[in-house]
Amino acid sequence: AELAARLGVAPSFSVGLGLADDRGRGRATMRTAALGVAVAVAGVCAVAVLASSLTAVADDPARFGWVWTAKPDLDSDDPDATLEALATEDDLTAVGALQQGSLALDGSGIDGFAVDVRKGSIAFDVVDGRAPTSPGEVALGAEALAGVDSGDSVETTTPAGDPLALVVVGRAVMPQFDSSGTTSAWLTSEGMTALAHDAERSLVLTYAPSAEPVALEARLEEQYG
Repeated sequence: AELAARLGVAPSFSVGLGLADDRGRGRATMRTAALGVAVAVAGVCAVAVLASSLTAVADDPARFGWVWTAKPDLDSDDPDATLEALATEDDLTAVGALQQGSLALDGSGIDGFAVDVRKGSIAFDVVDGRAPTSPGEVALGAEALAGVDSGDSVETTTPAGDPLALVVVGRAVMPQFDSSGTTSAWLTSEGMTALAHDAERSLVLTYAPSAEPVALEARLEEQYG
């Protein structure tokens, strides 16, 4: 305020500067008001960022591991025949069987996932490294086996009790079922079959953009059960 007065600016401006910085006696000052405005603006920005982030995730289901349109049960006397038949459907751009089973990696219980793809592409989003391509490789969820990096090996055992080493090739975003997902593992279909003979299988289907979901699902249910 003193500098403004010496420079010859309008008295209303220099006096206003002085009052804005005056602590006063027991009264709210401009400094307090400015702080309040800053906190309010920060709060509005935080809400806007959170809303934008939630919208982005909701609009891109692959960000939370949902890399298909639907995951119906695979209840069939001949699952492989059902998969092959579904692969001929023009309204489906991707068809596969999601395999899910329990694994023990480095002594920790881990949910294992694999996708037996029969048509198109169904793959989880990789955030570090790459996807597994051979039975001896595994990609981990974000919070699985902290301290294990790409290139490291993790120990597991086959159903027969034989020790087996898997090479960690990356980290990926996998779906959360029963609170799992970030602490899970992604293997190839062959690797999952070798380690978990009793793995649960579900259909995973990706609809074509031109498909009408309600009509398509009604027809698939009637035709394939």
